Amino acid sequence: MTAFIIIINYHLVLFFFIIIKIKYMKNIYLFVLSLAISASIYAQDDHDHDHDHDFSEEVIVSSVGERQANEIISSTYNVPHELLDRAINSNLGNIIENVVGVNSSNFGRGVGKPQIRGLGEYRVKVLENDLASGDMADNGADHPHAFNVLAFSRIEVLKGPAALRYGPFSSSGVINMLSEHKLIDENTPSFGDIIYGNSSVADENSIHFHSLHRSGNWFWGLSGNKRNGKDYKIPGFMETEALHAKHEDEGETDTRVSGAAKNTALKEDGINFHNTWLSNNKKLTYFINKNEAEFGIPGHEHGEEKGKEEVMTLDMDRTRYGVEYTQNLNGFFNKFSFNSAFIDYQHAELEGNKKVSIFTNDSNNIRIELAFDGNNSLPDQEDHPLSFNGVIGFSSEKNKTRIAGEEAGYIPSFDQSSEGLYFIHNIEHSNLLFEVAARLENNKLNPKAIKLKEKNKNNSNYSIGSGLKLSDNALIGVSISKNSRAPSISEIYAEGVHHDAGIYEKGNSLLKNEDSISKEIYYRYSNSLFNLNAAYFSNDFDSFIYRHITNLKVGKIPVIEYRQQGSKVSGTELEISFDNMTLGNYIVSHSFMISKINGKLNDGGYIPRMPPLSFQYTLDAMSDNWLYTLRYRHSNKQDSLAYNEMLTDAYNRLDLEVGYRASNNIFFILLMRNIGDEDIRNHTSWLKDKLPEPGRDYNLSVQYSFR
Repeated sequence: MTAFIIIINYHLVLFFFIIIKIKYMKNIYLFVLSLAISASIYAQDDHDHDHDHDFSEEVIVSSVGERQANEIISSTYNVPHELLDRAINSNLGNIIENVVGVNSSNFGRGVGKPQIRGLGEYRVKVLENDLASGDMADNGADHPHAFNVLAFSRIEVLKGPAALRYGPFSSSGVINMLSEHKLIDENTPSFGDIIYGNSSVADENSIHFHSLHRSGNWFWGLSGNKRNGKDYKIPGFMETEALHAKHEDEGETDTRVSGAAKNTALKEDGINFHNTWLSNNKKLTYFINKNEAEFGIPGHEHGEEKGKEEVMTLDMDRTRYGVEYTQNLNGFFNKFSFNSAFIDYQHAELEGNKKVSIFTNDSNNIRIELAFDGNNSLPDQEDHPLSFNGVIGFSSEKNKTRIAGEEAGYIPSFDQSSEGLYFIHNIEHSNLLFEVAARLENNKLNPKAIKLKEKNKNNSNYSIGSGLKLSDNALIGVSISKNSRAPSISEIYAEGVHHDAGIYEKGNSLLKNEDSISKEIYYRYSNSLFNLNAAYFSNDFDSFIYRHITNLKVGKIPVIEYRQQGSKVSGTELEISFDNMTLGNYIVSHSFMISKINGKLNDGGYIPRMPPLSFQYTLDAMSDNWLYTLRYRHSNKQDSLAYNEMLTDAYNRLDLEVGYRASNNIFFILLMRNIGDEDIRNHTSWLKDKLPEPGRDYNLSVQYSFR
């Protein structure tokens, strides 16, 4: 066993030596060495401990047929509710950036948007229980996702072809936020909890409560949250030295801000209710959610008179309700499902107490599916029957968006609809896996402005994949997808100042569909010692849409143009997780992940906001009632820059989490983030030169659980 593990580690090193530029390898030698040493320890300890968890056997609810991760021809990840509970003072981006290949694009603490494999915004969909959230997050870097993460019981990340079920996202992926009612089954009991958290970096207090009551086949769930924080502390200045020097060269003499990030305070409130009825073969749920948030918008450009301070805030309100119904069937089709959500969304962007702009959106979302499965025994292979499952579905998303105030000139009010038919079919025979998928969409965009024409686009997406089980523990596979995305309202029609984002956006009415071919090669291996996932992906865009930072300014506000040309986004991902082992009184596990993404335009330039190489090492230990997690993350500097982008320095972040279970009902957690008080700036953020991530933070929380 020891020799086998050493061979595995040798091939991992060789794989990344070829794929990743040699100049990056010096940063991971120590980690590769530690993995090899760990492998030897695990091999010696192979018969001395129990292995009660296999990550490859996790069921992915968002997948067709709710299959295990090791049966899906795509990369999938699951963030369980235990990790969400510990992140009471965090946004979505901060939570899932611990997934390999996922990065966060923050706009202060109130906004944390995920990127998947270097792609974000319109190319990544954040779903709530399989449906769109109905907010305006895609239409502005400063616009939030209109939910609190603690309202959900699980987050699932689907990359590549697995995402085709939910839209044209096979070149990137989707993030599906799953509520409690999606996970209820006949074994679900009554339970609940209350969590309180305090974050020192922003003097922030948060509270979350949750209760699920069961009476026979009926379930009632109620949860809520409240979050209130001040401007967060930073280790140095808000602006980088390079940006400050540039402003001085341009004759600007603004005073540099240090100590605290101005205008990053936030308030959030939310309440969620669902009623679920469950029988032997039916499940019916009604739900309603109410969310409110108010937070500062930092780092915006302004042209006010000297000596006067402009404070920009965003005030958001959303109500979301709907019905879900599933029924098991007999015959070829084994399950029918209907899912709906209706959203009333509004946010106002304020300058002081004055409403500069108001965005409203009425959204209707419906998804209908018929699932099927079966098996056939081939005449000459009765011992290896062919089994299959799949889904045929229809989805509809309609938005009626109205914009008033100064930003009514930035993008016009509009009606938008997207209707899709999709088919996904999985086949397994002996040690072979096959998957075919197709999605046909009609996208209509009707701007409510004189002289602007309606856009009507038909988009087709296809994928095919195959996997070979080398053994019960190993799988190697490949997939290829043809993707097509219709341009968005901002990309086509933007023309004006987006005040909170601090840019002047110019759309391009000549933009065509964004088409691409995506390819992925992956390898998975698991045994009683560790789980290994490795992937190489490549997205070749025929007509990539991107923001070009021009040399023009309107006053002090930079002008951004939407342009289109061919491009290529490619990268590698590696994750290895070691299972539990016993060292003295401690049960120890650890993991390592690394991601490298490249993005280049056909003219030789770089795609904006591509994340640099990053790697992360996590060490977990448990002893009696104590839990410990040490996490080290390194991000390289990003010097592969798009036109007019500025270099982003490397950083190292060290986090430590200590948990203590005082009883069966009470759990204390102390989470120390950014222990080194590093000046952290993520290249994926539009604000990275104007605003760093929070400094050193001591986050103390207590959880009381009951049944």
